[in-house]
Amino acid sequence: NENPTAVTRCDVNVGFLQNDYDDPTDPGYAGTGCARCDAGYFADTPGQAECLACGQGKKAVLSAHTCLDCEQGRTSDVAAGSCSTCASGRVTEDNIECVNCPAGTRGSDTPGMDCVNCSPGKYSSDDGVTSCEFCAVGTYTQDSGQIACTSCPGGTYQSEPNSNNCLLCEPGKKSTSGGARCEPCEGGTYSAGGKTYCDVCPLGEKSDSGSASCVKC
Repeated sequence: NENPTAVTRCDVNVGFLQNDYDDPTDPGYAGTGCARCDAGYFADTPGQAECLACGQGKKAVLSAHTCLDCEQGRTSDVAAGSCSTCASGRVTEDNIECVNCPAGTRGSDTPGMDCVNCSPGKYSSDDGVTSCEFCAVGTYTQDSGQIACTSCPGGTYQSEPNSNNCLLCEPGKKSTSGGARCEPCEGGTYSAGGKTYCDVCPLGEKSDSGSASCVKC
C-alpha cells in the first residue's frame, strides 16, 4: 500500500486498541471502512481523513489515537513506532535528540539518562565519554567536573595517580612544579620543607645531603 497512513482493513486478531472494530468513527482509525494508522502515526478525531505523523521525540503503536513521549534517555525521529536509547556518553535534550555529555563529565552507568561530573582526582577533556581519566602523578584535581588536572606547585609533590591534593616536600627536600617526588638538598644546602630550592648554609656551617638545617663546622 503506497499510503503509509491507512494500511489495512480491520482484522480483529491483531493490532487494535478499540472494542468496536467495525466502527470507522473510533479515534485511532482513518478514512472509510476501518483502516489502521501505522505505527508512528495517529488519528485523534473520529472519522479523520488521514493519519498524522508523530513528531520527533514521540512514538505511537498501531491504531493509536495519540502519540506518547519517549522515555527519559530515549529519542526518536518523526513518525516512529518506538524510541531508541541514546548511546553511552550521550543524553537526550528535551527527548528530541541525543547530545554528548560535556567535557568534565561522563555518561551515567545507565545509557542516555544523565551526565555525571568527574570526581576529584579525575577529569575528562573530551565530550561524549563514558569514563573519566585519572590525573597523572604530579597533578591533581580538587573539585569535581574538571576538564584537566592541575600540576602540583613547586615545593609539593604527588606520587600517586587519581589524587585530589598535593603534599608538601619534607624538610631537607625540594621540588619543581608538577613533581612526582621531592629531591634531597645537596650537601652544603638545606631546606625547612615545602620549597622549590634549598638554601646555602651560612659561612662556617655545613650540611649533609637531605638536611633540614646546617651545623657549625
